[in-house]
Amino acid sequence: MSTQRNPIDQALDIFVFAPLGATIEFWEKMPELAQLGRDRLGAQAPAARMIGEFAVKTGRKKVEEGIDSFANTGRKFAGAPVDPDETAEPDKTTEQDPASPTPPPDDSDLAIDDYDGLPAVQIIPALANISAAERDLIRAHETAGRGRRTILGKLDQLDARDQT
Repeated sequence: MSTQRNPIDQALDIFVFAPLGATIEFWEKMPELAQLGRDRLGAQAPAARMIGEFAVKTGRKKVEEGIDSFANTGRKFAGAPVDPDETAEPDKTTEQDPASPTPPPDDSDLAIDDYDGLPAVQIIPALANISAAERDLIRAHETAGRGRRTILGKLDQLDARDQT
């Protein structure tokens, strides 16, 4: 003997009683499910964090490279020199006596704090906010030190702007 239920009872089972039963069962078993998740994924959390930190560092480096590239494009249009690799060592065509090395210039009297500790991408925007005399000190310091063409090019651009 087969008993067939009416459509209203079937609809109540599907849309009311089954979801309520599943919700009640879920709340009763939630501590067990949470522990199961901790057990399976807890050991992977340090690896996930390390991968995330690597991704952020790599992304930041790419963004800084993009900013430098964008800045170099602007210099091309302005007629200023462009440095494709701001971290490259300056051209050392003259030989220095290894017995008398020159000490690096001191950056304490420059208008930009911690100048030698900053990358060019952070120095270039600050150059527009200092006087021409302060820029001359930075030009002398940069020429005697690292000789970064990106910074020297920006100084040339600002000097040309001031002369017009």
